[in-house]
Amino acid sequence: MLDQQTFRNQELVLRISPSVDPARFNIDRYEPFLDALCERREYQKEAIRETLRYLLGGRYKNLRELADENYHSNDKLQERFGTFREMERHLQLPDQLSCTLDLATATGKSFV
Repeated sequence: MLDQQTFRNQELVLRISPSVDPARFNIDRYEPFLDALCERREYQKEAIRETLRYLLGGRYKNLRELADENYHSNDKLQERFGTFREMERHLQLPDQLSCTLDLATATGKSFV
C-alpha cells in the first residue's frame, strides 16, 4: 500500500513578507485608487496590496527567493517536497519575479 499525504491548499501557499522599505514602496499612495477600484471588497484590496508588496517591495529578486524563504519557515512545504531542490523543480519561472493569483469564482478577479 502506498503512503499518502494530504495537504490543504492554504498550507502550501507562499507567503509574502509584510515588511517593506517604505522609502522603496509605500502602499499608502495607492489607497485612494484601491478604494475607488474595489469599493468595500477588502479581499480584493488585500490581494492587490500583497501582490504589490511582492512585485515592488524590493525584498525578493525572483520567485526562487520567495520560495526559499517560505520553504525554510514552513514545515508543511518541507514535508511535501522533502528538499528545497525538489520544491524548486515545481516552480514556474523561478528566475523571474513571477506569481499567480487565485481568487474564487465571481470575486472580481478582473479588478485585481
